[in-house]
Amino acid sequence: MTRSTRKLPVPFNRSKRTVGRGHLLPDLVEEPVPTAFVALSTGRRCRYGMLAYIGTDVSGGDLIRKWEERVGPVPNRALAEARIERFLNDLVSFRIGNVVTLSSKGNGEGMLRLVMQAPQLTAALPIPE
Repeated sequence: MTRSTRKLPVPFNRSKRTVGRGHLLPDLVEEPVPTAFVALSTGRRCRYGMLAYIGTDVSGGDLIRKWEERVGPVPNRALAEARIERFLNDLVSFRIGNVVTLSSKGNGEGMLRLVMQAPQLTAALPIPE
């Protein structure tokens, strides 16, 4: 695993348009295809995630270690590494603020799918005095 990232999804409630706390990863235990994200902080499943800037580089190995510390052991290490590598590769094509979900691809691997674009600012925001 060589790829790293500075953005990860955070929980997003599509109906209320609110974001939650914690970072999301595709389920590393569910086989053959992950159908939901799992929050690293709580272990809860989440369908949608909004990409957020995390401020530091994290690698696939870092993410798997965090999973094992907070969620539990990974039964199939090779599958987990491949899934995280695929996840990190898919993150490159999305912008911070985009809302994404997991969808299955023909080869059985989970991948990210765009649900909603990041909001565009059309006018400058007023600066408070």
